[in-house]
Amino acid sequence: MKLREKIISFVIIILIISIGSITILSFKQMKTLLMEQIDRNMLNIANSFASTYEVKEYLKGNRNISNELLNSEIEEVRLKNNVEFIVIMDMNGTRYSHPVKSNIGEKFEGGDEERVLKNGEQYISTAIGSLGVSVRAFTPIYDENNKQIGAVAVGMLYNKFDNELYTKMYKFIPIIVLGLILGISGAIAISYNIKKLYLDLNQKK
Repeated sequence: MKLREKIISFVIIILIISIGSITILSFKQMKTLLMEQIDRNMLNIANSFASTYEVKEYLKGNRNISNELLNSEIEEVRLKNNVEFIVIMDMNGTRYSHPVKSNIGEKFEGGDEERVLKNGEQYISTAIGSLGVSVRAFTPIYDENNKQIGAVAVGMLYNKFDNELYTKMYKFIPIIVLGLILGISGAIAISYNIKKLYLDLNQKK
């Protein structure tokens, strides 16, 4: 292999390793940041409904607030925030809201709701529910006497989370390709200069 070809190959290998490492690290960092952002957003939504007067009154048995009105308001927030479901449940895990109407009145699925109902914890969990594998945020609902009367679960399907991540990563592909092109072009230019310098030195001997 000629000197120029060796230089070009060497630089290309270094570029691939460097840019590849940076891309992998960036992907992991972006995934972590995106997950934290989604978790915060879901917890904010859950906390918002947990403190809503209408939700508390409905769980306490006030049927002046219709289930249709409750679900209509919840659905509006759900669509606006691009989450898969917002579920209001009582202390037995019975759902009073759900994007699929036939699931209203049924038990919450996944098994990860026990901590919020038994211990009043606020947390993020991943489980399989009626809509599939989802990331969920749970928060307890308390009445004016600080007695827990239910919980809110806000969830996003796991594949939707991955799709959002990959969509953001695809935006970096042109930058990565451009970096490789510029790097290879630079390697070719350097190899020509080194070859010229090498020939000049040999001629002077």
